[in-house]
Amino acid sequence: MLTLVDLRKRAKRTQEDVARSCNVTQGAVSHWEAGRGAPLRKYYRYLKAAFDCTDEELSEAIRETLGG
Repeated sequence: MLTLVDLRKRAKRTQEDVARSCNVTQGAVSHWEAGRGAPLRKYYRYLKAAFDCTDEELSEAIRETLGG
């Protein structure tokens, strides 16, 4: 299973790139990737575009990142 970090690296994006895509801080992306919280649903479409992934891949990566 892939994590959010794996999706980002697969897409060859930095945390700052993803943050700009979602209009959040780099710290927010770091928070999500560390599993300290999940991105709100309103960011999913931006994350899917940034990672070039499907709904299912993103949902699975969020679950994996959060430990379950």
